[in-house]
Amino acid sequence: MRLTLAPMEGLTDAVYRQIHHTMFGGVDAYYIPFVTPNQNMVWHSRERNAIAPAVNQGIPVVPQVLCKDAALFLWAAASFRDMGYQEINLNLGCPSGTVTAKGKGSGMLRDAEKLRSFLETVCEKSPIPVSVKTRIGYADRREWDTLLPIYASLPLKEMIVHARVREAYYKGPVYPACYEAAVALCPFPVTYNGDLFTVSDVKTRFSASMPPASLMLGRGIFTNPALAREIRGGDALRLSELRAFEEALYDAYSQKHPANVVLGKMREITKYLSWCLEDADRDRRRMLKARSLGEYRDAVSVLFSSHPLKAVPSYMRENENQPWP
Repeated sequence: MRLTLAPMEGLTDAVYRQIHHTMFGGVDAYYIPFVTPNQNMVWHSRERNAIAPAVNQGIPVVPQVLCKDAALFLWAAASFRDMGYQEINLNLGCPSGTVTAKGKGSGMLRDAEKLRSFLETVCEKSPIPVSVKTRIGYADRREWDTLLPIYASLPLKEMIVHARVREAYYKGPVYPACYEAAVALCPFPVTYNGDLFTVSDVKTRFSASMPPASLMLGRGIFTNPALAREIRGGDALRLSELRAFEEALYDAYSQKHPANVVLGKMREITKYLSWCLEDADRDRRRMLKARSLGEYRDAVSVLFSSHPLKAVPSYMRENENQPWP
């Protein structure tokens, strides 16, 4: 089974990818959070720092773009080719209102024929193979009946199916049957993405007649960084390595960013990691309220010394509705 890590904007950056790959492994490819080509056809420093081959040495990565203009997409594809990349992934799944209002991300799913024309052009002219990460519709899963034949008619390298509609964001139901329909129809590899938080999820989400060949993990692996290893039959997550992972990320970010940036990044990362711990709500909130790195380190020490791992460390859907400071 092929396992990949989803591009999570602001979270799965080069530092995170390198440290996760070294400490846990189990991931066949890390998707770089999307970059957006601009009209000047010049990568800004933020984008260059994300996609530069130098920061991704030694790990398998796939660059992703957020783009609705074929000319800009093709420029980005040529740029990636020149950097040595062998694939460009198009983001057709981002549900953010600021993105979809511009007709990008999952906003492109609202006009199926316009999407078809765009994809036919870039697939024909791109200097490297094109893959897509898509949702199954914008407002209604029945839109998949129109979108899927379009995808199936194209020479894509791969299609990653986040089995939700855009309007569900990350909280609504997933529809594995839409993924299975894609596997049955498409002549290229199809990857499933959506609410895979435990090994049990992988075993029970799909019909017995169509086990998945490829999965993309997102919040599940960001909460339990050993999840890919566990899916492959390896060792379960240990509390000591969870803490070592947090410390390695903290040290690496501290060498790279000012204190306020480190604090923001680590509070968000540790919020996810803390969902692996038993009865940690109060100390999690204390950590999230930290206003200095000293307060943060003190709170993290309490978190990892006072709470054991859950029997099944994982992200839980009810966490989405908890109030955060």
